[in-house]
Amino acid sequence: MGSNLIKSIIKSFVFITQHKAILLFILLTGAFLRFKGLTVQSLWLDEIITMNLSDPSLSLGQVLKGLIRFELHPPFHYVLIHYWSKFFAYNDFAARFLSARLEFVALQLCMPLGGRSITGGSALVLAC
Repeated sequence: MGSNLIKSIIKSFVFITQHKAILLFILLTGAFLRFKGLTVQSLWLDEIITMNLSDPSLSLGQVLKGLIRFELHPPFHYVLIHYWSKFFAYNDFAARFLSARLEFVALQLCMPLGGRSITGGSALVLAC
């Protein structure tokens, strides 16, 4: 079982090294398409709620009290947005940029896994 996993990991890295240009093009195209229209639409209701609950002018304690009172979701995303807004900006672009950047990082981390679990050609199609 362990040797199959090692072979699979090696196979995925071989696939990535053989198709670097295509994968880089897919990543850059995906990043461009994801980041270019971050502020085209106005904020959605869930984004407005997130922005209000994670307002950087509030203390962390106030943010957590608001979350306990109004939200059922875990606080990590709200706390992350709270501090992100303190360090960068408190607007729709900044809030959406953080989520888009995390999606882009997740895509980069998942690419080797996709190469392991499905055939190479299918992985390229799914990446698009």
